[in-house]
Amino acid sequence: MGKNRTSKMKIKTHAFVLKTTIFKESSLIIRLFTREKGKSTYIVKAAMRQKSPNKAIYQQLNEVKIDYSHHPNKQIHPVYSVKLVNDWGNICKDLKKTVLCASMLEIIDKSY
Repeated sequence: MGKNRTSKMKIKTHAFVLKTTIFKESSLIIRLFTREKGKSTYIVKAAMRQKSPNKAIYQQLNEVKIDYSHHPNKQIHPVYSVKLVNDWGNICKDLKKTVLCASMLEIIDKSY
């Protein structure tokens, strides 16, 4: 009998950055919120290298478009590409809005 393997799916989606954590020397573990999957965890390899053009993309609250492989049996999914959709710069200029958004992100991160 053959093994029952679950296949990985390549997915493109929009997401909001909830939290970012440095992993090893140059990678990031990012927690994102998507419409399709809710809160999920991803790994971005080489994201923190000096020559990486995408360092600032992974800041909390940013809206990004990601390409990743979804592995049904894994908790962390690899990201292959990321593009900034919106950095919500107008919110960052207002302290009250920034605090409100950070609080909302924390609630979402802890609730799901």
